[in-house]
Amino acid sequence: MSDEIDNSIVDAANSDTGLLFVEVANEIFAIPINSTKEVIEKGALTRVPMCPDIVSGVINVRGSVVPVIDASRRLGLNRQEEYDKYSCIVLYEATDNKTQEAMSIGLLVARVRSIEVISDHTIVNKPAFGSVVPGNFILTMINVNGVAVPILNMKALFDSSVLNELILQFQRRSLRV
Repeated sequence: MSDEIDNSIVDAANSDTGLLFVEVANEIFAIPINSTKEVIEKGALTRVPMCPDIVSGVINVRGSVVPVIDASRRLGLNRQEEYDKYSCIVLYEATDNKTQEAMSIGLLVARVRSIEVISDHTIVNKPAFGSVVPGNFILTMINVNGVAVPILNMKALFDSSVLNELILQFQRRSLRV
């Protein structure tokens, strides 16, 4: 994680910060509002052949095909229940690392808990170990009403190079069988 990202989160934490609180595998996470393009209800997903379970499928958003990533699988969490009518897709505008083109990508979450402007909060350092998710997926943590809530690093979560490599590895393993 770069110092630039750390400083932007700390600067944002010292002012009013808009956060989208979501539930993923019975854990609460925060997403900076400025990382969110739109939140839509989970509709029918079209599965993509030869893709790992991390890719839930694709959806049509106003004529554009948008890949949807399963948040619980991407974060390495064990989701016990199925997604239901309260599940949502958080749309994010990512940049493809190779082409530098903007692309929409969706993150499937169990619930959107709330959207809040947090002004009276405390930045908490992310743990060096013991976290339920890999540290590179957490920008920092925020103390909300005595509870430390991780703020997700959306750039790391949707790193196109990493996602493409995961898909390629899955396809190589599938073809060997």
